[in-house]
Amino acid sequence: MENKKILLISTSFFNYELKIKKELEAKGYDVYLFDDRISNSTLDKLLVRFIPNLAKRKINKHFQNILDSIEICDIDILLYIKPEAMPIWFLDKAKEANPKMKTIMYMFDSVKNYTKILDKACHFDYKFTFDLKDAHSYGWGYRPLFYLEEFNGNYSDKQNLQTDFVMIGTLHSDRGIVLEKIRKQLDSNKNSKYFYLYVPVKIKKYIDLMIGKVKLANRKEIHTNSISLMETSDILKSSRVVIDIHHRDQNGLTMRTIESVGAKCKLITTNRNVLNEPFYHENNIQIIDRDNPVIDFEWVEKPYQFLDANIYNYYTLSNFLETLIKGGS
Repeated sequence: MENKKILLISTSFFNYELKIKKELEAKGYDVYLFDDRISNSTLDKLLVRFIPNLAKRKINKHFQNILDSIEICDIDILLYIKPEAMPIWFLDKAKEANPKMKTIMYMFDSVKNYTKILDKACHFDYKFTFDLKDAHSYGWGYRPLFYLEEFNGNYSDKQNLQTDFVMIGTLHSDRGIVLEKIRKQLDSNKNSKYFYLYVPVKIKKYIDLMIGKVKLANRKEIHTNSISLMETSDILKSSRVVIDIHHRDQNGLTMRTIESVGAKCKLITTNRNVLNEPFYHENNIQIIDRDNPVIDFEWVEKPYQFLDANIYNYYTLSNFLETLIKGGS
């Protein structure tokens, strides 16, 4: 019996798409992976998101090339992670060439940030999102993000680790401002910390502007290169508390939040939606106000509460993909 064939199209996000491909192959699928974007240059990303008509020619050529590449593949499932650049005609033609193909969409951004997705979503057989509010509003399936096996950690030795607090993420919106308020409290309490803030634009003027805006105490914490997944997992597994400052315009839980579950770290977050998740426990998670973030240091000293094994398993990449694929079977 031949393996089922999956056409996986995904926005490139820190190589997680490669891990998704590898996990699907481990499950016995033949996987054809393509990038949603015409390129990952800053200009092309901005064009696709905000002025797609200016990039229409490039977009059409990109997706025609995908169709040409899979012409004789007889695809069983199309799994599309964040279909931002995709023209609707592509999905129609892909279905025409593969009439039995099931189409599945997953969004790790909120509709509020990309309203155009509503015009595309109706063309998919199955829709999933990391945003519980969007799931309720549009009748989509709700599925939080995942953690990789590399992030599977053990809390038993964390009480004696050198790094108390860690924050790894993109520098956006008011994240730097909130983090600076937290930094002052950590310094006053003499806690160790590791902050890695990623700015995905290699333009010195822009970086200087961001630094001036957020008044970060240490410019060495701002990087134009993203940290690798392996480095991130090693840092989280060797830290006591993960700091999560979610985007103001998103309700969904960040990847770092889910990774803290796998790494068995404590979590300080601005996102109250963690209260809806089975992994929430007051010993493990502290919710703060982004406008007035006050750290409860007594909470930090409380013992980590281990969860049921089924809860940890639910948030693995393997289970994440099972949920999506079953939704399209």
